[in-house]
Amino acid sequence: MITLGIPALLLTLMFWDVPTAPAVTICGFRNLTGLSCPGCGITRGLSALLHGELLEAVRFNPLAIPASLFSILVWLRSLCVLTNQTSTLNWIDRLLAWRHHRRLMWALLAILAAFWLWRVGVYLQARGFQAAVQEGWLYRLFHQASA
Repeated sequence: MITLGIPALLLTLMFWDVPTAPAVTICGFRNLTGLSCPGCGITRGLSALLHGELLEAVRFNPLAIPASLFSILVWLRSLCVLTNQTSTLNWIDRLLAWRHHRRLMWALLAILAAFWLWRVGVYLQARGFQAAVQEGWLYRLFHQASA
């Protein structure tokens, strides 16, 4: 599935202009709460990368670049498994070996959490808590129920 899914996503993003307005989102967390998740903007960032706009990709989400590289490695690994390319598969597995180090994973998780808190803080400072939360479905659901 990965072998077909990642190229399909890349082709879609290359030929489809992803809406860049922050109000347009596919993120369930943001739709629910009105706040961004750590991954918000990665799709737009990947689209910008595919169009050669590196700075725009970083502006949408700095995690777009490492997420793209990781996805490409996973895709290449799945191709190697399908075509029985063991030497390339071993090389990719060595590149991806960091995933098995618990301390490193905890450190990356802490960095991700700090990035998320910083991002939400910047967003709330610019918009205000009330305005941000009013964009979410939860607020609308409970606000309409109490009215």
